[in-house]
Amino acid sequence: MNIYKYKIQDDSVTPTRSSIHLPQGAKVLTAGLDDNHQLCVWAEVNPAAVEQRLHFQTVWTGQEAPARQLSYLGMVKSGVIILHVYWVQS
Repeated sequence: MNIYKYKIQDDSVTPTRSSIHLPQGAKVLTAGLDDNHQLCVWAEVNPAAVEQRLHFQTVWTGQEAPARQLSYLGMVKSGVIILHVYWVQS
């Protein structure tokens, strides 16, 4: 298993739902901003595994969280904006 970074959205201030491809069996570890201020997740993956689509949801503090099966990955601060990042597991 290796740890890789995956960008989940282009900006770090807009709440949104996004989907990315990761190898099957990926274990999503955390969310945060990389050095370029891109919102990313880091995951333990087997790079040789077949890819699957995973879904993520971001919401602002005070905004209603999605009513789906979610795993909270953490809080990301970009200036005065705070986003909460969820992994939407289906």
